[in-house]
Amino acid sequence: MIIFISLYLVNTTDTFIRHTSNHPANHKYATVRFLYNRLHSYDLKQTEYNQELNTIHNILHNNAFPIREQNAPQTAEKPQLNTLPRKKWATFTYAGRETSYITNLFKKTELNVAFRTKITIGNLLAHRPPAPESYSLSGVYKLTCPDCNKAYI
Repeated sequence: MIIFISLYLVNTTDTFIRHTSNHPANHKYATVRFLYNRLHSYDLKQTEYNQELNTIHNILHNNAFPIREQNAPQTAEKPQLNTLPRKKWATFTYAGRETSYITNLFKKTELNVAFRTKITIGNLLAHRPPAPESYSLSGVYKLTCPDCNKAYI
């Protein structure tokens, strides 16, 4: 017997990357795919299925996503790990639609593209004091003349 915990109870904030945010589309839709894959991975009664589907639709609505029906994912046979050649990846910092246009040039190559953003949890939570100006610090300085290489201390 499978005990199913409601998605609403697990995801109490109902918040993830909004559809209108400046992030790569594959980052935004990863959570949507997760929610639907999770829904289809359990053997639910019709009433439980409808309740969870309604919860997913509410979460999508709260994050400004269009609501479209998703079918159960097709299960494919997984290939052996050792038989696959290693993939080559290039990472781009996502700056908007222009980044997607540039990375589309790599679709016909064997190079896979991954995106990252400048805003990360580490950047938001890290406390970094502002760097002082280099000439406002006390100490001994050595200035070298670029023409004659003489130094002034």
